[in-house]
Amino acid sequence: MAGTAFRFIHSSDFHLEQPLHGVTEVPRHLHELFLDAAISAAERVFEAAVAERVDFVCLTGDLVHVGRGGPRALSFLHNQFLRLEKEGIAVYWSGGEQEMTRMWPGAVPLPANVTLIDQLRPQHHWHRRGETLLARITGRAWSPDERFSDLAIPATEEPVFGIAMLHGDFSGKQLNDTSVDYWALGGRHQPQTIKGAHGKAHYSGTPQGREPTDVGPHGCTLVDVDKSGGATLRTIHTDVARWYDEQFTLDDDADKEWLLREMRVRSRRLLDGASGRQLLVSWSVFDGDQLKDTKSDELAAQLREQGLAMEVLKSVRADFGQSTPGLWSVCFRAEPPAVLPAGWYQEETILGDLLRMIQSYQTDDTAPIDLTTWAEGMPLEGSLREALRVTDPGERQRLLRRVAVLGVDILRGDRILSDEASEMSWLRGSAATGASEE
Repeated sequence: MAGTAFRFIHSSDFHLEQPLHGVTEVPRHLHELFLDAAISAAERVFEAAVAERVDFVCLTGDLVHVGRGGPRALSFLHNQFLRLEKEGIAVYWSGGEQEMTRMWPGAVPLPANVTLIDQLRPQHHWHRRGETLLARITGRAWSPDERFSDLAIPATEEPVFGIAMLHGDFSGKQLNDTSVDYWALGGRHQPQTIKGAHGKAHYSGTPQGREPTDVGPHGCTLVDVDKSGGATLRTIHTDVARWYDEQFTLDDDADKEWLLREMRVRSRRLLDGASGRQLLVSWSVFDGDQLKDTKSDELAAQLREQGLAMEVLKSVRADFGQSTPGLWSVCFRAEPPAVLPAGWYQEETILGDLLRMIQSYQTDDTAPIDLTTWAEGMPLEGSLREALRVTDPGERQRLLRRVAVLGVDILRGDRILSDEASEMSWLRGSAATGASEE
């Protein structure tokens, strides 16, 4: 393929109607950031388009729910389109799952540089720089039916770089149209390149992670196409706040002071690479030695009881979370061990009965776990039922481990991880005395 070099930006999933969410508390000094992050990050996408002097922008869905975005979000998007129009940059916008583009207010027509792809049937557009044909852009709006063998891409007399714009969850095997060189995909919040497709298939991800599960960098994708039709992808980071899930294992001799030192070291390391972004960190700690008693077992048990966990969380927040930008610790979790001593499962005790029952659920994925009955007759019953439904296999295993460890913490008596705890020298004194006094 011999042609003209050009470049474009691919982005999606702005979700301008959504603030940052998924946390139990937001400090006052971060209120504005949580409300404005989506718009601030999206603005950086348009700034990148101007700075990189691209020919056009491909936006593959879920930019804004027109019915929920409100005047601010719609006005922002309209103004950014006008900004690109002044720079001579075209916009191709394909509808996503949550957009409802047909509700766009008629009193505020989209600028002439915006091509809205909001039909279920494929639409084809040819992008030119003056008289020079650069690319053929084919797209369609989101549909619950993800079959799209009917893209019906028209043949051209001369080879041209082909772009397909789609929103949904696709595998490489589905993306096999030989006339497509770049699949601009939307619908996933994490950036991802799909293997097995014909040409390059890429999810740009959202410009701004919206909740604690949206960990790591987010941005948009700059695509450089050379004269031979080869495409090079580069991520431009646009997020103004970045989520982290920081995990580490307790040393055998870990105590509260060790834990705080480790968290402070890791916090400073994260801040060193923050580049002016607000960091939002979820902390998870694991007890490294799960089959024999260690000093860290007592620490892990105390952390699971939440009192010490809150104390640690407040300390790290005081050290790193009061400035903007800074590092705000969202939550602290002491994760349950994956393995418990085998002898516990053989005990003729309430604990043994509990662990054997949990083990039966762990080994039989088909055994149903129905928690939804707890929502009967309660306010917001429908929402509670949805929240209590356990469908993800990983979530199921985590839930069962947490129930097992909760049972151990409640039923173990004076044990930390075994009956030999009383013989451990470090437990003699205050810890052992405290247990006996209870």
